[in-house]
Amino acid sequence: MQLAHNICNDKLLFEISTKDIILETMITTLERIPSIVHNSKNGAKIIETAVKLIVYHMITNISSTIEDKWCRPPEGFSIVVYSSNNEERSIQNFVLSALDRLLSSI
Repeated sequence: MQLAHNICNDKLLFEISTKDIILETMITTLERIPSIVHNSKNGAKIIETAVKLIVYHMITNISSTIEDKWCRPPEGFSIVVYSSNNEERSIQNFVLSALDRLLSSI
């Protein structure tokens, strides 16, 4: 968990795919070996750290420029996540899936 934390918070690492792989590995491990959380006195802290890393991954990859198209989307406002080649939507899909999988496993 500490290794995942260090890699995901590394300011010099700009590769989103590397952070995706680290987070995916962490989530898969927690999914497949739930005793890491259930049989540990630090189980709540492990989940808290995992959720923070996932949300931080999403927040740090949001573009600093806001396009007018984003403010007034042609399809209207919706909570449905559409698949596309858009990198921000890809990160959003990854984060929603990661949180769902993590919370389902505990």
